[in-house]
Amino acid sequence: MLRTRVYIDGYNFYYGCLKGTSHKWLDLVKLFKYKVLPSITAQSNGVQLRPDLENLSIKYFTTRRPYTKPISWYPRPDLIAQALQISSANGMKSSDVYKWLQQPNPYWGQALPLDMLSNEKDGQKVLDFMTHWHGSRSTSFDPSSP
Repeated sequence: MLRTRVYIDGYNFYYGCLKGTSHKWLDLVKLFKYKVLPSITAQSNGVQLRPDLENLSIKYFTTRRPYTKPISWYPRPDLIAQALQISSANGMKSSDVYKWLQQPNPYWGQALPLDMLSNEKDGQKVLDFMTHWHGSRSTSFDPSSP
């Protein structure tokens, strides 16, 4: 058996193959398992190896800005916009802010600041923290710093 991993660039796959077609819900596991992989031949010691797609072996990625997606995709885009505004006013790039937002923060019991920005109460804690942090420091974000 030949262990197989499939990596898909989601942005290019969608805009290069699916946009404007009726195949928006293409089953990629079936596509690779029944169409692509059977067309691949590999041998080991003269024995034909059968490609096998293991569970969870399709990996998605994109070459476009890995830490950003439209803020409208988040539960509270207004809170995300405020977090970005606080940081950009202090010279930070949005990609650095997203990196920080996606890391567990010991100040809040390892909660992800990005998850906290999905409701008003916790979101305000993050915004207050960011405002205080920027007011007291001039270096880059330290996710473990209270």
